[in-house]
Amino acid sequence: MTPNDFDGAQPFARGDAESNWDYVVNWPWKDNPGKAAIWFVARSGSGADSGYMGDLQHIRRLIRKGGFHCTLTSLGEALLDGSEH
Repeated sequence: MTPNDFDGAQPFARGDAESNWDYVVNWPWKDNPGKAAIWFVARSGSGADSGYMGDLQHIRRLIRKGGFHCTLTSLGEALLDGSEH
């Protein structure tokens, strides 16, 4: 999956109103089936780029440190709490 190809991705989180990005998950990640890959996707007209955000552990660390200000989807919540695997 490249930053420009999100066809197989599922919504993971939505950025707040001021954010340039929403987040998707390519899960299961075909290169490592047990690991979800989170990507940030630029909103249309934002002028921002899209790219790889990190794995679930990275997102958990960001949340603990107060650095992830988004609304998780039900899939995002399930992946982070371990109920979806």
